[in-house]
This record gives sequence, structure tokens and C-alpha cells, in this order.
Amino acid sequence: MIFELNNDVEFILDILNKNGEGYIVGGSVRDILLGVSPKDYDFTTNIAYSTLKELFKDYNPKEIGKHFGILMIKINGIHYEIAKFRKDIGILNGRHPESVKFVDEIAEDLKRRDFTINAMAYSRKNGLIDLYNGSSDIKNKLIRFVGDPGLRIKEDALRILRAVRFVSALGFDLETETKKAILKNKLQLKKISKERIREEFSKILLSDYVDKGLLLMKELGILEIIIPEIEMLYEFNQNNPHHHKDVFAHTVSVVKNTQKDLLTRITALFHDIGKPNTHSIDKNGISHYYGHENNSAEIASAALRRLKFPNDFIRDVDVLIRNHMIIFEKPGAKAIKKFICKVGIENLDKIFDHFYADMSSKKPPVDYSLIDSLKSKVDEIIDKNENIEKQDLEINGNDMLALKIQQKQISKIKNEIYEKVLDGNLENNKKDIVNYIMNTKGINEELQETKSSGAIVYKVEGNEIKYLLIMLIRGNWGFPKGHFEGEETEKETAVREIFEETGLNVKFHDDFRETIQYFPAPFIFKTVIYFLAEAVTDNVKIQTDEVAEYRWATYDEAAKLITYRLQKKILKKANDMLSNELK
Repeated sequence: MIFELNNDVEFILDILNKNGEGYIVGGSVRDILLGVSPKDYDFTTNIAYSTLKELFKDYNPKEIGKHFGILMIKINGIHYEIAKFRKDIGILNGRHPESVKFVDEIAEDLKRRDFTINAMAYSRKNGLIDLYNGSSDIKNKLIRFVGDPGLRIKEDALRILRAVRFVSALGFDLETETKKAILKNKLQLKKISKERIREEFSKILLSDYVDKGLLLMKELGILEIIIPEIEMLYEFNQNNPHHHKDVFAHTVSVVKNTQKDLLTRITALFHDIGKPNTHSIDKNGISHYYGHENNSAEIASAALRRLKFPNDFIRDVDVLIRNHMIIFEKPGAKAIKKFICKVGIENLDKIFDHFYADMSSKKPPVDYSLIDSLKSKVDEIIDKNENIEKQDLEINGNDMLALKIQQKQISKIKNEIYEKVLDGNLENNKKDIVNYIMNTKGINEELQETKSSGAIVYKVEGNEIKYLLIMLIRGNWGFPKGHFEGEETEKETAVREIFEETGLNVKFHDDFRETIQYFPAPFIFKTVIYFLAEAVTDNVKIQTDEVAEYRWATYDEAAKLITYRLQKKILKKANDMLSNELK
């Protein structure tokens, strides 16, 4: 049997076999026999470590596991690992050997490997080395431990989950003795760190045959070792006309029917786990599970924390599960806007993927019209830019303090404003919101309004855009601007102020006008208009009684230097526009 290998792999094997004995080994051999292009290649050899370093001295050799005889090299931008033939001696902590012994025979090296399909080696010189009939197990679609199954598990109990992962990835079955050994030793999984369990379980969930893997984990009694709460779902009859499967079978179907995305599949795995806790039966003998989405989210969060998932990930799962029943609530525009904000634009596709997978796993015939209707309404709201999060309101705590609102009332009033904006009864415009607060909260002070105009001044040097920033005497960095004089127009004021503060003449960019509104002092409402203007002269001369310093800065430099958040936001808009034009 001759493998077709790329030039780099052949090159490495050629050097190894000219100076000793060398093979590709493990997953790459397995993948080639499966007809799959290997993602990477590992090599094994009988050549001494010091000699290996010398042989590959021109390929950036790095010691990444000298104790285990592993050297990493880099050829044409790709890393390869070369390991010395070795024999593992003893078991130190249920994961590592007590010691390793470097050996000269490939047979000893293959003996220590986990599964027969991973215990093969190949070189063009010696052909396929298959001492444990791994190629036969591939043909027969079997996952089998090398040698004594019990000993392989004792060496590292995570191999129990690795066996399930290969079943899930390849659609194979467990060989009989391998299955018996797992059943006998499954409690050894409790000794494995939560982080390692999490990583292996996540890979199972992202596999092509995830349904087969989950059903196998149930059969072996290992799924409930990882997630004890899930045992409640086994054979739990939903007793509902919309369902024809028990809760666990339905859950497995939903997981299988989602895209291979970890957030989506974890959500699917836990979305109904609260059903047994919320079970009720109506007068007609039909079961219901009111509020199960909230109980499911609580159970999921607790389980994921145990498994050491990141907090942001847990939060996203919690939100998706709590909102997975919204399609049956027939929400109005306000509720849909809140739904968008809770889930987040970035996760909308994932929750809709779940909706469709959940619906397709129910009793036929299934009706997707509720999902399609919600999807259409969500798209319409997003297209109209009506999806507003509370943090996007054009009013903040400082604004309210400037209106003499008590600190303890700010959150309540902000929630009230948010509801009004979502209802469409109040525009998300700072002036409108300020007027609403003053009219409804008994504020009788007169609001003084002031207005300024200026510009984001830029120049282009080659393909690089630079922005002119000025630092005022009081120390804040920003853009040139100033108050109106007489009957000036907005642009006339901007031109005059730019020249007075910087000595530059400018040319305005079309189609850019942004405003910033804020309270520099209580009951003083200031509006600043900013244009985008290209400098047509380059000799900056600052107005020293107002400006302390100036600087031409790239976008990244300017974004760090500018003092006020609102000015940073309009700088980003300007930079996005100019960057697109320069492409």
C-alpha cells in the first residue's frame, strides 16, 4: 500500500529514513485510510533527540516535550512534530506515565496508543505498520482499545469519552470488549478534571454523528456522570399531542438538527431539561410544562459552571434557553424588539436555528409558520434600525443628573424611557427625551440651549488617513469647533473656528454631518455639529490662548487619544466612510 503524501511530509520521512527509521503515525494514517485529508501530520522515529535537532537545524527546531522526546519543526509555514519511539512505564496520576523509556522498535511505540485505528504507522520505505488490525477495524467501523481495554482506561480515563468521540465523529460502533471495559470503569471519569471533560464533551457535541454519541453515552451510563440532571429526561413521556418522543429522544433530535455550533448545540441539549420539574396535568389529562424554559436555563447555568465554561458563554446559553418559547407567545413589536436586544444580533441566527430544529423534532406534520412570521418581523425591525438596547438610549445618567434627577430615580426613569421608545411613543433623540423628562417629572427650570459647529479635519498621506486633534488648555483632546457668531451658517462657523484654532483652510466632504448633544452644566443643553473636512493647507498654527497642543494621528491613535466617548463614535463613522472610499 502506497500513500500519496505532500512534498513536505515526504521530505521529512526521507530525512528520517536516511538516518534511521521514521513514520507518520496516528491520526494522519487513520484519516488517509478513511479517505480524508489529514489536518496535520505527526512523525515518530528511532533517531536520538540530539541528532534530530541537528538534522532539522534549518527548520526552526523547538523542544516542546524533551521529556517525551518531541521536537517541533516548521517547513513552509507549517509545524510538524517528531517524537522518539517510546514506551510508557507505570501510571502516575491517571493521565501520565510514571516514566518513559526511549526504544528502538516501532512496535513498542504503537503498543502504548489508545485505539487500534490510531495505532498505525506508515513510511514509503516500510509501508503500513498495522500490528493491531486498525485498518480492519476501519473497514468494519469499530472502535477498539489497543491491548488490554481496562489498562488503557486506567492509564487515562478520558479515553472513555475519546471512544465516544470517535463513534460520534465517524459513525462507528464500540467493539464488545471495549464497551464492557467502559461499563466497568465508567466511574473513573469522576477523577478527570472538569476542564478536560468539557473539552472532550464539546468535541462530541460538534460531531457529525452527535445523536449516536449521545445515545451511546446514555446506554453506557456516562452522560449522567457528566450532567447528572439529564437523567431525569430518560424515558420521560411528554404526554402532549405535539410530541411523539420522550424528552431525551426529542432533545437528541434537536441537537442533531442544529448546525455544528457549540452555543447552539449546548442550548439544544439543555433547552427542555427543566420539564420534569415544571410538569403539570390539565383536566383533560394533557401534560404541560409552564415556565420550563426558565427552570431549564437555571439548570444549564449550574451545570455549565461546574464544567468550567466561560461566563460569557453561560450567559448566552441562559438567554437563548429563556427565549426559546417566544414563538408560541405571538409577540408584538415591542416584545420582539426586547427579544432582539436580549439575544443580541450576533446570536439571532443561532436561536432561529434552534427554533427550526426544535419544531422539526416534534410530532408530524410540523408547522414552521410561527417561526417564519417571527423571522420576518425581526428582519423588518433590524432593517428599519428599530432594535434599540437600553444602553443605546440617547440619554445617560450624567444627563439626568444635569436635570437634577435624584440618583436613586435614574434607573427607574431610564426603564420608563426605554419602554416608551420601544412602544414607538418616544423618539430615541436626546432633545425629545429631555423634553419628556422635564414635562413628566415636574421640572420647572428653564433649559438654556447653546450651539457650536466644527469638523473632523483629515489629510491623506499615501494610503493612510490622518486626523487633526487639538488639546485645549484645560487638557481634553478633540476636534476644532466653536460657537456661532451673528447669522453664520453651520459650515461658516466650522470654517472660521478651524482657521482660528489651527490656521488651516479646509474643503468639506459631502454627505457627512453628525451632531453631539450633552450637558456641560446643569440645565445647559449643548448641541455640537461636526462636518468632515479635508485640509487643503498643511501649515498648522494653533491659537495659543485656547489650544495647548495639536497632533496628526492615525485612526487608532486618535481613538485612544480623544477624551470624550461621543467624539470617538463620530470619528469611527468618519473613518469608516473614508476607508471605504480609499479601497
